[in-house]
Amino acid sequence: MFLLLDLSATRVCILTAVGVIYSVVKDILGFERVRVESESSWRGFLSRLMERGLMPTELDLVISDEHKGLLASASEVLGDVPHQLCWAHRICDVRKSVLASERKEVVADLGMIYRAEHLAAAKDAFRRE
Repeated sequence: MFLLLDLSATRVCILTAVGVIYSVVKDILGFERVRVESESSWRGFLSRLMERGLMPTELDLVISDEHKGLLASASEVLGDVPHQLCWAHRICDVRKSVLASERKEVVADLGMIYRAEHLAAAKDAFRRE
């Protein structure tokens, strides 16, 4: 008996929106499978979320990675909702840019800043490190 397998791989992108209420309650607002992550795929995804009831006026903040298509479409579809780049993505970027021997210390220092309870504490952690 012979079993033939198709071992070719296909890249699949899943666009996802997660809502967070006061850093406690998380809910998946929507997700879609797309062939490629692009400005038009993000624009369509965000537009469909709005058609289903997402209201930009009820959003306090959008947090995302630095994908140019997402940045442009979020601004276009959601309007003036403040936008912040994701700390996890930023830390990965910084981690890649420092010497391997310094990565652990740099990431730990960034963690102290990230976990600060308020702006003054974050600035203090920055100055200490």
